[in-house]
Amino acid sequence: MIETLIWDWNGTLLDDVEPNLAVINGILEAMGRPVLTIARYRDAFTMPVIDFYRAIGLDPSPAEFDRIAADYTAAYGALFPTMSLTAGIADAIRDLADAGIGHYVLSATRQDVLERQVGAHGITPLFKRVKGNDNLHGASKVESARILAREEGIDPGKTLFVGDMLHDRDVAHAIGARCVLYSGGHQAIRDPGCPVVSDLARGILEAASAAG
Repeated sequence: MIETLIWDWNGTLLDDVEPNLAVINGILEAMGRPVLTIARYRDAFTMPVIDFYRAIGLDPSPAEFDRIAADYTAAYGALFPTMSLTAGIADAIRDLADAGIGHYVLSATRQDVLERQVGAHGITPLFKRVKGNDNLHGASKVESARILAREEGIDPGKTLFVGDMLHDRDVAHAIGARCVLYSGGHQAIRDPGCPVVSDLARGILEAASAAG
């Protein structure tokens, strides 16, 4: 029986793939590098973000990485008002909450930025907790997931982790939770090792029902 859903933010709850590609291409153009197609972007995208940069031909020093992270955050923030939630997902979360399932957001986005973004879409009350990172580096979420589960008393065996990347699958497995991946997010999903849905709202309602 599923008691808890832990949601990834970017590319899962937030439909931000195309704006994110625009930001990345702006950074590449400024550095005199070739821009990415959406297919190339989704093939290369991974976590932690430094591995993505290496996959697209960048290998920034720590100082350069900090600069890129700051430039990225500024450009992404300028585009944020154009971004919407994934279709139907707020209503799906409400329906699941009415059925007694608790919801959390777990993201590699910095905590203050994440709170502003979730709040801007008016869905903060849907979640028991919104947990982000303490920096802009887009690092692994595994330890954050362990902390969240421990501090919130989450039973991993009754938890479904929902994301759009293989890293989300790895995070779920690391804490002993089940996983569902969304195919419309940032990463092209291959060899997922867990269920994959193309319609996030409908797919999660069905997955939670089947697991319950």
